[in-house]
Amino acid sequence: MVSTDVPEVSCDVSAVITTYHRADVLPRAISSVIGQGCLPRELIVVDNGGDPATEPIVRAFQEKGGLPIRLVREYKVGVSAARNRGIMEAHGAYVAFLDDDDVWSQDHLECFLQHKACSPELVIYAGWTSRFHDPSRRPDRINDTLLRSYDRMDGKPLFVRRKAEFTGPFYTPSMSTSVIDVSIARRYLFDESLLGREDIYFVWLLGEQGDILIHDQSHAYVDQLDVSLFSVADKASTAERISMDLKKSYFGVKMLEKISERPAALEHAEIREALQSAHFSYAYCGLKAGERRIAIKYWYKSAMLGIQTRHLRFLLGFLATVAGFRR
Repeated sequence: MVSTDVPEVSCDVSAVITTYHRADVLPRAISSVIGQGCLPRELIVVDNGGDPATEPIVRAFQEKGGLPIRLVREYKVGVSAARNRGIMEAHGAYVAFLDDDDVWSQDHLECFLQHKACSPELVIYAGWTSRFHDPSRRPDRINDTLLRSYDRMDGKPLFVRRKAEFTGPFYTPSMSTSVIDVSIARRYLFDESLLGREDIYFVWLLGEQGDILIHDQSHAYVDQLDVSLFSVADKASTAERISMDLKKSYFGVKMLEKISERPAALEHAEIREALQSAHFSYAYCGLKAGERRIAIKYWYKSAMLGIQTRHLRFLLGFLATVAGFRR
């Protein structure tokens, strides 16, 4: 029998776990939400794959009580659709996402409550991610050059990017560490036409609507899957790695092309340079993969944004490849 006990709400946050056929790790993610020092208002588990194993897992946690938990199913494929469903289902003033293979640090929401008053126009609060087996390693905290669009707050372990027009790429935190203003998220939502880099695009848009705070502390632990959207197994062949590089480059191109469609976007040098580099990267990956049509098409797109030495070198390499193919 499902418990009807409703605990006192600790913070006005709706936790949202999006899951896709990962019954083996889902309980770990749910447990990290329930184990917060400051409980969210509710937990919404969005099943994006219709996995029959998901329901009994969620039901078992519901029966324990202590936190309202809802299971909803989103049959529209893709993480963007699943996250959008979570945003629309949320009852809290904020939504905090967690991927099903990640876990929150125990003080994730407590830190959010402690720091949110530091920014009256807060739209996103986040922290770093660490590896399960190497907690001291923070892959997204490599160096401060990533944070050139952020300022460090005096006397606080916080970086802030103030609300500003988007004129060029800036660091975007992991969704598994992000707590987001629901009202603003509902105005924009994740772009479901983007099959990759949709989270970056989402954050870039929200950065025009309010401040982004990054707490200089790990807020989530992640364990890279052997094979996922942006990774391959260690034993993957060279061909598999090249194919993955091609896919990643494609997602980057599509996201930046969408940005460039905004009025006067290409008048900003940083956006123009980012798009040029994305086109060139996709062309290069296409050449390595033997996709010559992709290679020359996106070389041309990149060169049209400003011819550089690398474009001439690429063209010589392309011509040499074609000549070798014809022998």
